[in-house]
Amino acid sequence: MSEKDENNEKNEKDIPIDVEKHVNNVDEKDEKDEKDEKDEKDEKDILIIYSRDITRREVVRLQQYGNVLEYDDCHINIPVDSLIESFHPHYFLFDVRKKNHRLFLTKDFRSRYHIICMIRWYDMLEDFIEDVECDNVIKELPSEDLTNSQKEFDKTLLHPKIRRPNCCKNVFEQLLGCGYVYRYCISSVRSLFLQYVCTCIGAPPPVICVIGMVA
Repeated sequence: MSEKDENNEKNEKDIPIDVEKHVNNVDEKDEKDEKDEKDEKDEKDILIIYSRDITRREVVRLQQYGNVLEYDDCHINIPVDSLIESFHPHYFLFDVRKKNHRLFLTKDFRSRYHIICMIRWYDMLEDFIEDVECDNVIKELPSEDLTNSQKEFDKTLLHPKIRRPNCCKNVFEQLLGCGYVYRYCISSVRSLFLQYVCTCIGAPPPVICVIGMVA
């Protein structure tokens, strides 16, 4: 064994036990802090922003897992902190179609709420989804078969579903990405327009057909 290895071995033996114990305590404290931070994050209440009508049955379903507050025009002049302290809502509902609701949503809720968007299928491309920086987008509440407790219900709300592969969608996205679909749509519209103009001015059918093919 070389002199360097002997010195390293000696130094390792000379490390006090208290130092090693302190290092272990620090590691345990860090793990505990990370766990507490994760628990605190999971325990945040949920703000639901909807662009479709919420049925009474859906409200009752939410009430099974926690307090529900539907924001209304009568709450406009009440400070947000007072509103939350008075009702302690676990599920806070806002209708994004109403101006007063949108103005209220300009306040910072990220620190105290998870944000869920409940939408119609054709609202997927709406700007408000990106504006509110939501955690998940849903079309309906999770199935009752999948949620037996508030923790499971909230977890299902917050985590997007794993979608199955869609061959047609992939092909369309590839065509759209290379610009083929865009060029085809423009060409078709131009062709139809020219044929319509020729028909209006009384051009003979062979001419209309040729113009449509050329365009």
